[in-house]
Amino acid sequence: MTVANGKEISCAQTFAIKSQRTVKINTDAALDALSQAEPQQSGGSFTYPDEQDDAALRNRFLLWRTNGATLNIEEHSLERELKENSITVQFSGSRIIPGCGCFTSRGLLVFIVPTVCSVHRFIMNHPFTLEKRAPGMSVLSSFPEGDKLAMFHDQAALTASSAPVRAAVALGADGRSVVALCLADGSVQLVTLSAYGDKNAPGATQTTLRHDGAMKRLLRLSNETDAAVDLVLQREHKLDDTFVYVVHRDGKLRIWSSTVSIRDDIIVS
Repeated sequence: MTVANGKEISCAQTFAIKSQRTVKINTDAALDALSQAEPQQSGGSFTYPDEQDDAALRNRFLLWRTNGATLNIEEHSLERELKENSITVQFSGSRIIPGCGCFTSRGLLVFIVPTVCSVHRFIMNHPFTLEKRAPGMSVLSSFPEGDKLAMFHDQAALTASSAPVRAAVALGADGRSVVALCLADGSVQLVTLSAYGDKNAPGATQTTLRHDGAMKRLLRLSNETDAAVDLVLQREHKLDDTFVYVVHRDGKLRIWSSTVSIRDDIIVS
């Protein structure tokens, strides 16, 4: 049994039976979205990277889990009780796939949710900001809803012909949100959302990552041995780039850059 700072959080204290608030998100999904294969349930966590520098962040973390079109998020602290620390987010017509992520950027908290039909980005207040005006409040108290969705939430409808089954998310040094999607047909789709608040940016861009030419794809054998099965994103600070690492069924690891013109390195396992 692991004890942190003399206090243990038991399972009964996490994920309340009923969240304190429920937010509904209209995904504008196609009607056939619900006919896709059911994505598996998933979960994740987030700790503040600079928590040791400020008492407001120390031993404070977010937990989340997904089930179908429902996302449950809670924030906990080992130091004190947080107010309004649980929320349920329901995505109408589009189920969530594994790969949600949370990041800090420019004094804000960024939460990214990939679904079968779209990618969503939510902006919340950083604890630094909340502590100044409302001590003890959870960051989830600033999760956008209603009229605030237009300002603190954006989404990109996916253009791929195949449904995504899992995702990996990252945040670039310039504030761009990068989402890599592993599709049911074995291909990989890269979605990039411009930095939040950048009115001069082009918006969302989508690219299919390919390691072969059109002729090879036309002549490909039916066994699809080079189909992608899993992927991760890794931000390389020294290169100011985010790389996509994709594991394929043929036992190879292929690597792409998310910022440079698409390049492909193959490592044989």
